[in-house]
Amino acid sequence: MKPKTSKAYYSHEFKHEVITTMLSQGLSQLEVALRYNISSPALISHWHKAYRQYGMSGLTPKRKGRGAMTKPDITRKPDDDKTTAEIKRELAYLRTENAYLKKLDALLREREQTATKQGSSKD
Repeated sequence: MKPKTSKAYYSHEFKHEVITTMLSQGLSQLEVALRYNISSPALISHWHKAYRQYGMSGLTPKRKGRGAMTKPDITRKPDDDKTTAEIKRELAYLRTENAYLKKLDALLREREQTATKQGSSKD
């Protein structure tokens, strides 16, 4: 076995074939790794554990990283057509946005004041 230079990707069908071969023929993880040219027998152990716990769905690749930020759930209906829950959600969103903008404004004013004080002390 040689270490691979790039990370290998194995499909869930391939993983299933490896696991079923190992179980049906009674092969060790090392023997199956050599037969299928898999870089690490420990990888087969992970697949086998996932297969025992979750079945075929345990072998499918999982999404990596953080999901995309969702937009606020504000409807574009006229105010008279909105439900109470929609109005409350929109109100909470607008309050949060307002608080954020007030804080941003205060920070910018503070930065301007410190910049003018430092500029005037140099004279």
